[in-house]
Amino acid sequence: MRDVDLLLPPEQAARAQAFLLAHEYYRLAPWATDKTVEPAHHFWNLQDIAMELTIEVHLRLNATPRWQHEHKLIARILESESTMRVSAREIRVTDPITNLLHLVEHATLHHAFDNGPLILADLHYLVRRHQINWPSLITQARELDLLRPLQLIAEIARAFGAAWIPSELPPRADLQHLFLPAACRAMLQGDQLAQQGKMLRPVDPGSGKRGMWRDALWRALHPDPRQLALIAGVGEDSAWRWVALPRWLVDRATKYLAARRNLRDLLKDGALPELQGWLLGEGTER
Repeated sequence: MRDVDLLLPPEQAARAQAFLLAHEYYRLAPWATDKTVEPAHHFWNLQDIAMELTIEVHLRLNATPRWQHEHKLIARILESESTMRVSAREIRVTDPITNLLHLVEHATLHHAFDNGPLILADLHYLVRRHQINWPSLITQARELDLLRPLQLIAEIARAFGAAWIPSELPPRADLQHLFLPAACRAMLQGDQLAQQGKMLRPVDPGSGKRGMWRDALWRALHPDPRQLALIAGVGEDSAWRWVALPRWLVDRATKYLAARRNLRDLLKDGALPELQGWLLGEGTER
């Protein structure tokens, strides 16, 4: 299990976050506050101390303000009556169709493919384990403006030999030509380049370059104690970790400059911004 995401209405989410933080089994994840402000769609990351499992308490799904149907998908998730048995208890989970729509939205509109190819494995296992009513799913995707992301994900999966793609999502040569290369490049860029991209991404999507520089400065002044401890060869609670700060700053500056350079390379042909606009409904007809 990679992590646990808990979606609740805002007031319940705040209470859940406070409850978990007050419990002896949980703590604020050591890397959680490596941002200027708390993310807009979930509270600071928590961690199960014994299992080192990350927990995110969500009050929203998406940090991208340009997608107008987030509230509809949230409502469908919260209304889902599907359950699964965990540790002898029935836990409410998202039904398969809504889960598939969320996976597609999360990989495309939220992450712009920079969370890697996990979406392909997630969809493979989801479709294998559940009978999907594809006409219903496609209708719902169209209602939520997620048909384009779904079609592109299907093209990517098809390019890598996936067998789950239904006849209701036929091949689209236009997507293969226009957007498949940019999407695959972003998806397969690797963790290092993805993290570099996140270094340049403002926490507030509307803050532009000012937000980017503000966040970069804040991160430079607030190093992760685990990283300092690892460099210094001491425990993360030891004051001696600070002797590693100069080396950490040099390393951070090197990565930041590399991020700027790699971002220019990624954007030089204009394909990624055009792809992101198309996913949100701009340009080419559906």
